[in-house]
Amino acid sequence: MPFLVMLSFCYIGIIASLESALCLSSFEYYETFNYISEFTRIKRSFGQTQLVKRVHFQVFNISFDLTLESGATVLARNFKTYLVNGYGKMRPFTIDTATVFTGHRTDNSSIIVSAHTEDVLWSIQVFEVNNIYVIEPAWYYLTADSNPKNNTYLAYRASDLKNVTWKCLNKYANQSKTFKTLYSMPDKAAGHFAELKKRSTKGTTCLMNMFADYDLFARRCRHSEQICGSLIVSLVQKADAIYRASVFDYEKNIMFTNISLHIKNLYIYTSYTISDPNGGKFVHFNVDGIAWTADDKLNSFAYYMLYMHPKLCLNHLVTSFPFPQKVLGLAYTGGICKVMSEDHFVMNTALISTMSSSQEQVSSLEVLLAFAHGHNFGSDHDPNKYPCSQSEANGGNYIMWAYSGTGKYTNNFRFSPCSLKSIGRTIANADCFVEDFDKSLCGNGLPEDTEECDPGLILNNDPCCTSDCQLKQGAICSDKHQQCCSSCRVASNQTMCSDTEYWSCKQRTYCTGDSLECPQALPLPNFTTCLDGGQCFNGVCVGYCEAKGQYEKLSLRSCLCKTPEFACKWCCYDDSDPDKQCKPHSNSSVLDGRRCYLGYCYSGVCEPIYTSPFMKVFNYILSLPKMDAV
Repeated sequence: MPFLVMLSFCYIGIIASLESALCLSSFEYYETFNYISEFTRIKRSFGQTQLVKRVHFQVFNISFDLTLESGATVLARNFKTYLVNGYGKMRPFTIDTATVFTGHRTDNSSIIVSAHTEDVLWSIQVFEVNNIYVIEPAWYYLTADSNPKNNTYLAYRASDLKNVTWKCLNKYANQSKTFKTLYSMPDKAAGHFAELKKRSTKGTTCLMNMFADYDLFARRCRHSEQICGSLIVSLVQKADAIYRASVFDYEKNIMFTNISLHIKNLYIYTSYTISDPNGGKFVHFNVDGIAWTADDKLNSFAYYMLYMHPKLCLNHLVTSFPFPQKVLGLAYTGGICKVMSEDHFVMNTALISTMSSSQEQVSSLEVLLAFAHGHNFGSDHDPNKYPCSQSEANGGNYIMWAYSGTGKYTNNFRFSPCSLKSIGRTIANADCFVEDFDKSLCGNGLPEDTEECDPGLILNNDPCCTSDCQLKQGAICSDKHQQCCSSCRVASNQTMCSDTEYWSCKQRTYCTGDSLECPQALPLPNFTTCLDGGQCFNGVCVGYCEAKGQYEKLSLRSCLCKTPEFACKWCCYDDSDPDKQCKPHSNSSVLDGRRCYLGYCYSGVCEPIYTSPFMKVFNYILSLPKMDAV
């Protein structure tokens, strides 16, 4: 049988695996909550058009106020998404890049935030200096029994994760003569893979084919193409940030910087594969009814890549299949850019699963670390010695440590000096990296390189811009990209370019009449009322309790009173008080829809969650039957 023939190759090469399982019991502590408020505006300035969201929620007795901007920076030029049905037929699909966000805490721009939306729900990671706060839809982890209040979100910190580790296994099998001579074969024997010869010009971008199989589509993405798209783009965007921030060493003081990951093609399988164009030469990695091991699935995927898709730097499969023996991911060491003859597998392949062996959803931090693992880029595991092994007090061990994985320590997101050298050697010999300009994409809403404008895919209605991202004849600017552009001309000095923003405490601003840029807005006067009962101080909207603390010279912070009588009053605690007692500080009631201890406030009364109109609508949406996959 073809599958058995395929398995005969599973010991060729050096394969590294990651092991992990994260279920609810892996949290030392977590909290659930229901409501994330958001305010949206369109940001138009020279060179870009973005959705800007002001997001607010409260958890762990902390009020989080985030400023997020939409946009996917990891989509290559001519990026394509395809939906693949059970017969292997593909049809194009457009991902809404307005579902992927990066940003920062509004009160501290050095605290980075990564986020994406999944239908109406958020997935957020806040990278504080000494911890990481993660907000995810509660359904990832909680059943009805473990979520009796039917809360929408689950929040945890990296420090709340128990020391559940990945036990990494390297398989050093005896390499056959066939394997040893693959890279010395003449071009004729290499067939159509000769296109990956070394280039005279070195680029810094690794282009990827990304695959989402049906297990991911059905289990993790809940049969939503948009959720799958935003999930994978967000995952690559976070991993890309790790690689871009690294300086990879090579001999004779040669270093490689700005190494990046970009998606060239994304394939989303909307059903299990019934038959495909390979003509039965092997068992497809997306078929149902097989008790897959990670080895078998990677081998099937690697064999499939010989026949099907453009040969790029890396091919990565994301699945939700629960592999045995707690395996979370698998990759060929040093596999980037490498391909074999048609009798063997493609080595520039890897996979990760979002599902543990016990069929529990895996923490997004662990999935990120699995994806960022540098095996494909040539790194082995870090040795147990300084400087490539660090104590917890010094930031913990690095990405490639054999027993790391939760993201609990800062070094968990960094490559060690040993890994930087190993990866540097692989990059020096790689032959398929492309120039960084390959990232630009006409239609992503961001004018890049030779683009004069970009109508985008979200709000494709720019009257000044052509479909190939050039200004139309007679236009000197784009209304979409310059705030002081009106009807494709410089706007007059009577044109308002920024309205009063009470949420950011900024005054209304007008164009100058001789510039396309909107002048910087002045702050609203101190004590101006802003969002959620707060007041402006020095151009920043602070909450009710924080504003009251300014008057009373106290360190007041917002909290939720537990007693029904005060549940919908403005409640605060004094941060300098050891007891931190939460008590009402006003006789006024909060606005309707604001979160209270047991639900939401309506007419000054805390209504339990199960009677909340919001939750009734939300539960009704969740109860709707899913459409059958194509």
